[in-house]
Amino acid sequence: MIITITAAAVLGISISSCQKEETIKITAIIALSGPASHLVDLRNAILLAADEVNSRGGINGKEIELIYRRRSNQSPGRYRSINRIEKAHHPDLYISTLSSVSTILAPLAEENEVVLVALVVAVTELARQKEWVFRYWSSSARPSCKRPST
Repeated sequence: MIITITAAAVLGISISSCQKEETIKITAIIALSGPASHLVDLRNAILLAADEVNSRGGINGKEIELIYRRRSNQSPGRYRSINRIEKAHHPDLYISTLSSVSTILAPLAEENEVVLVALVVAVTELARQKEWVFRYWSSSARPSCKRPST
């Protein structure tokens, strides 16, 4: 997770250099209920990483302003909520979890040219042919390795 926030911070440097904002706004939309209740650790890692970056002076002197939204996987108002976030905050970066939320955010990220880092997303096509959408799915599976013949 620290790697994701670090990558977000690096992206934030290039994104924020063109803006006059005093903070780098990162919106994290994380599902924490039902089958996604285990993602509380991911939320905590994002909060910890943002605090760590800010305690060291931020990014080019700009602090990370974390706009955190807790989302249920089945939330009927998620479309309106995401549009409200975009209009109210104009974030520099989105972090989302799960395919259901990330597939809604992907077109918005492309339209507004805002980076979306989608975590724990099984939909492999999410980032395909997109300039602003990135997908990260960790797996314990190792690639198969062929042993050299003897």
